[in-house]
Amino acid sequence: MGAGAKDTMKKITTCLAAAAALAFAAAAPAATLTHDYELNGSLADALGGPDLAALGGSLGANGYTFGADQGLVYSGGFANAGDYSIAMRFSLNDTSGGYAKIIDFLNQASDNGLYALGQKLEFYPVNGGAGPAVFDGQQSVAMVVARDAASGTFSAWINGAQVFSFNDSSSIAVFGSAGSVANFFLDDTHTGGREASNGYVDSIRIYDGALTSAVPEPGSTALLFAGLGLLGLRARRRRG
Repeated sequence: MGAGAKDTMKKITTCLAAAAALAFAAAAPAATLTHDYELNGSLADALGGPDLAALGGSLGANGYTFGADQGLVYSGGFANAGDYSIAMRFSLNDTSGGYAKIIDFLNQASDNGLYALGQKLEFYPVNGGAGPAVFDGQQSVAMVVARDAASGTFSAWINGAQVFSFNDSSSIAVFGSAGSVANFFLDDTHTGGREASNGYVDSIRIYDGALTSAVPEPGSTALLFAGLGLLGLRARRRRG
C-alpha cells in the first residue's frame, strides 16, 4: 500500500473512531449510581447513603437470605422518587404460580407494585403477566427497572432482555409515601393474604435517573449496562 493510500486509510479510521465516540456519548443517559448495597455482611451503602433496614432475614458474607415478608426497606435516598433506576441480583424460591411482591412503591399501602407471577414478571395491575417466563426456581436473575420522569415510561429488564415497558401516566411506579420508601420482597398490608416468597438477594443498586438498556454480567465478574458509559463499575463478587 502506498503512502497516499495509508494516509487515506488513517484518516478514515480516525473519522470512524470519532464518530463512534460521539455516538457512544449521545447514547449515554443522565443516570448516576448514587447508592450501592453489596450486602457483603453489611446493610450499609458503599457510597455513604442511608443503610437498608432488614425485617428478620439473615445477612451473610455474600448476601441477604429472606423468608416471606422478611425483605429489605430503603428510605430517604431518592433524589427524585419518580426518576430512577434500580438494579438487583436476586433469586426467589417459590415460582410455582402465585404472586410474590418484589418492589412495593407505597410503603405497603397499595396492592399495586412489581411482582413475580409464577415464572413471569408483572407490574400489577398493568401488564397482566403477559410476558415471557423469566424466573426458574431458585436461579439468580439480574433485574433492572427504570422510570423516566420526563416521559413517564417505566421499563423492566431481566438478564439483559427487556420484559416490558409502559407509560406510567397514573404514577403507580413513583415511590409516593413519606420518605419515598421502597420495600423489597415485602407485600402490602392493604389487601388480604400474603403475596411474598422467600429467597436471596445479592445486591441492590440505585441510580439517579433512568437507564435505557441493561446487560447482565458478561463473562463472570462485572455488571455492566449497555451503552451507558458506566464502565467504571467495580468488579463484583459472585454469590458464595
